[in-house]
Amino acid sequence: MKIFKMIIVLIVAFSFLPMQAHAFGKKKKKKEEKKDLKDLPPLKGPKKLVAVNKFENKAEGNTFWHGQKLGEGMSDMLATTLMDSGYFIVLERESLKEVFAEQDLQQSGRMAKGNTAKMGKTLSTQILINGAVTLFEEGTKKGGKRGGIAISGISVGLGGGGGESQVGVDIRIIDTTTGQILASKACKGYAKSKSRGISLGINRSIGGRSVGASFGGDKFEKSPLSDATRDAINGAIFFIVEELNKIPWSGKIIKAGGDGKIYINCGKRNNVNMGQVFNVYEVGESFIDPDTGEDLGAEETLLGAIKIITLKEKLAICAAESGQNFAKGNVIRWKEV
Repeated sequence: MKIFKMIIVLIVAFSFLPMQAHAFGKKKKKKEEKKDLKDLPPLKGPKKLVAVNKFENKAEGNTFWHGQKLGEGMSDMLATTLMDSGYFIVLERESLKEVFAEQDLQQSGRMAKGNTAKMGKTLSTQILINGAVTLFEEGTKKGGKRGGIAISGISVGLGGGGGESQVGVDIRIIDTTTGQILASKACKGYAKSKSRGISLGINRSIGGRSVGASFGGDKFEKSPLSDATRDAINGAIFFIVEELNKIPWSGKIIKAGGDGKIYINCGKRNNVNMGQVFNVYEVGESFIDPDTGEDLGAEETLLGAIKIITLKEKLAICAAESGQNFAKGNVIRWKEV
């Protein structure tokens, strides 16, 4: 009864306050157009193999939506969307825990840089996506911001014209063989809230920690914050596709038998077809900078070309088109016809 009376008092008090906040003459920044995966260009060449690390959570405030691990949820959403794009094969993070732990150590500066190349050889993909959640706020637009007060865990506020939810993620594309950041971008997503008028909330806490809706939960999926999150993730996908299109696809010979059959680590799942031709290269010793430990690259020798004669899900069997002396570990590159 006491709580009920307090709610009534707060609602009555707010009914006398203005229902719309005003924005003050600040020029709006031009936003990027919303991205739709349907607008991605057709995939040209084999799918690239990538791994997505757990995102760091640097977002402040609005802990109501942080019921679950925000960084992990965002990285899982990115991994799923990368697969849905049709451009990539995404490695399961669970199977790469030790490698990720080593990579995190290297990124922190506590690992000698010379060990970075070893990490790249352990990880079966050259590309690693790292990220951080930098913004995760609901209804933050000036002029649409909610006002209100809270007493004894009960809050009443003004809708303020709905406001705007914002989500920001910093994306970094890393070459695992060198530890070099190939590209980075801050991606933002926006979504307007349709709610107006008086809002009522009861804030609860356990052990001093606020408890709210979980990221990815049903309540989250129906919120403008969910739309803003997907907007940011889609922007990140377009950025990753654009940057990785600049990097030539490469695979490897996994076995070269005496019967003339050459096995490669590329199959149906990589978007290749029967008769596809690959150039084969022998890679020499890597040149390592003695001061920084950075991998500066290696000399490559073209050995010839091979063609797919049998296609399986994760591998293919090839025959020589030209050249000879092919061996396990030789690098293959897609030959555009």
